[in-house]
Amino acid sequence: MTACTMSTLGSRLCRLEPLSPVPLARIDKPAGSQSNVQHAGSVNIGNVHARDRRTLLVQPKIWCSAPYPHPKCQSDASTGKHGVRLFCSGSLSRSGSLSRSIVRVQATASAGESGSVGTRTSGRRRGTKTIGAPEREPSQQSPSARCGGRQIRVPLPSSGPLKPPAWAREAIEQQPWKGGLEPCEEQDYTLSPSNPADVSGRLPEALQGTLYRCGPGRIRVGGEKYGHWFDGDGMVYALHLDGPTGTARFVCKWVRTPALEKRGGLEVQDLGEEAWMGGKKTDRGTHMEEGERGIRMKGAWTAATAGGPLKNVGLPANPVNTSVIHFAGRLLALCEGGPPFLLDPLSLRTLGPFAFPGLPLPFFSAHPKLDPATGELYNFGNMLFGTQPFAISADGQHTRVGPLQGSSEAALVHDCAMSARFLVFTMPPYTATAGDVGQMLAGQHALGNRFTYDESKPTRVVIVAKDTLSVEVEMDVLPPFSNYHFCNAYEEEGRLHVLMTVLDGPRDGLEGVFKDMYGSSWQRSNQCSVWELVLDTATWEVLSRHRAMPSEPGTRGPTLGMEFAVVNPGYLGRKSRFLYVLGSMPEMEREERWSREGYGDGVWYGGREEQLKGEEEGEEGEEGGGAEVEGRNGVAKYGYLNCIQKYDLEMQQVTTHIVPPGCYVNECSFIPRNDATGEAPKKGMNKKAKKDTQTVTKEDDGYLAAFVYDASQHKSHVLVLDASDVAAPPVAVVHLKSHVPYYFHGTWAPKAALQ
Repeated sequence: MTACTMSTLGSRLCRLEPLSPVPLARIDKPAGSQSNVQHAGSVNIGNVHARDRRTLLVQPKIWCSAPYPHPKCQSDASTGKHGVRLFCSGSLSRSGSLSRSIVRVQATASAGESGSVGTRTSGRRRGTKTIGAPEREPSQQSPSARCGGRQIRVPLPSSGPLKPPAWAREAIEQQPWKGGLEPCEEQDYTLSPSNPADVSGRLPEALQGTLYRCGPGRIRVGGEKYGHWFDGDGMVYALHLDGPTGTARFVCKWVRTPALEKRGGLEVQDLGEEAWMGGKKTDRGTHMEEGERGIRMKGAWTAATAGGPLKNVGLPANPVNTSVIHFAGRLLALCEGGPPFLLDPLSLRTLGPFAFPGLPLPFFSAHPKLDPATGELYNFGNMLFGTQPFAISADGQHTRVGPLQGSSEAALVHDCAMSARFLVFTMPPYTATAGDVGQMLAGQHALGNRFTYDESKPTRVVIVAKDTLSVEVEMDVLPPFSNYHFCNAYEEEGRLHVLMTVLDGPRDGLEGVFKDMYGSSWQRSNQCSVWELVLDTATWEVLSRHRAMPSEPGTRGPTLGMEFAVVNPGYLGRKSRFLYVLGSMPEMEREERWSREGYGDGVWYGGREEQLKGEEEGEEGEEGGGAEVEGRNGVAKYGYLNCIQKYDLEMQQVTTHIVPPGCYVNECSFIPRNDATGEAPKKGMNKKAKKDTQTVTKEDDGYLAAFVYDASQHKSHVLVLDASDVAAPPVAVVHLKSHVPYYFHGTWAPKAALQ
């Protein structure tokens, strides 16, 4: 972060001077005049009016936003064109010091040019461009589309194995967020804080460890699409951070599964555009004509299209693409479709399938729960016609397996919640029949395409006791609800509180998006809200089922459609005040709010009128939270997730961090600052140790870290935020040399645990 001082504070007008030499821009002309942008090691910016705590409006006019994507100044000596992003962080105090604020400036785009880059009209930037990396010349391989109100050109590869087929280029041209679906190559390189193109700001010293992520590294083989996002081949990403030195090492590797080798190997352009163009569309998805190469191993939603009919006989392949955990000294990549795969924690080299002692189950869910009080890991296997819970000791040497929770139909159970004494499972009425399973095993179809949602049936809630791993109670809840994920669960005064992300619209609509991510558009009905289910632990009566935050579908509530909620891991199974979620703001609104507010908007208070002011005029909210696909001027209303929200469940407040237009954020991790985990004392601790642990009580004392895809560069960066002040500018940003495809889940592993 650039440190700044302020002087001549009279009438709240001041001047900015950076204390450390960084590549910034110098503004030579007074406020109100047409100014040039020049290379300089310092900035002296005319009159600065401190409008509020988070925003300083600086004249003359330069648009400065960083470290998004990074504070660099690029120059072309032959043309004199410059790209500049300035960064200053701080808040204005009475003493004139500056800390944690945004400096936003507007100015001309290049040296020697006259005229303003853009003007503001009614709080909206029109005809304005953000000064950043030099513009690329239009090309066939760099599709251009409007993201909100601005033009986004995605610089896709024009040759080589990563060159997308024509249909993929067209999809990305229409909606730039889809560039994040494209595959990337395996990589391993180091990033240095001495290079501002590598690291912006300053990595906190507490960040010593590795940020691991896992997701579908590709959802197409050459020109042939898989039948579902969840069938994509697994890829694991690691960002090794060393806070004291500020260095980072990025590694990404395929999880070398049998499915990966048989589905076309590692050549992502295996089929080629021409082969795809000769294919045809059927109820099995897009596939090759007989005799051509195709997908050679089936998935849960994807039929094998090459190698003959026997390729579709038996269970679907395990793509190992959902999450990664570090437990008992092992790094494991997970997917509920099979066993964990063991990886080298530094190089990410695949070591093969792994089984814990005494755990013969063939399936291992991707959402295990680590009990911070005991160190035990609780999980379950999704066994087609039921789930089977189990627990693994902190050292990984002992396991306990509970009885199978049987069912007459196949249900997709993805996650569970954990409190101090219980595990909570939900089984929405999204099921397949025994006949469907039999036909899948016989190779007649992919099982995932036979699941249907029946609104006339209840959602089944199953409570399992952690000490015995047996069912405490089963209950049916009407009207039904559908959820993929849980946020947390805790017990208080004889009540069990379960927080979960509940889908606001029909399940079939969401699954339709997942089945063709390139061809679909997001709607509000495809998104979720956080709900709370409250049960009496004595009678197991449902006492309440309500939204945890003040938001209603089709209204202008303070929260957005959301997914991927996380908490401080030390508060898992305990009452947590804060949730950190990813939100989906309409693209036009995101554009307008970014131009007005920059990174964040401070705090939204439930019930006040300053909530989601950017909703489309005249919009009618559909029942269940739906909305039209297109916004204004034919631009898709929703893209992928584009902001991070912090829910204060106690105060009913929401704080938002908006990523810049053209950028899309993935699930974040909460990284405790030092040992500020709020961790409950473990058994065997002495009294002094218990007392020391109990003094750590600040739940949001830590950082949020997330990978962000920037469509304008077709690259990704890792965003580090102060979890206690989410709306503030980033603490640091690590800029990667390529993009990271959208992933699902992951973990943070401290350096001490890795050693």
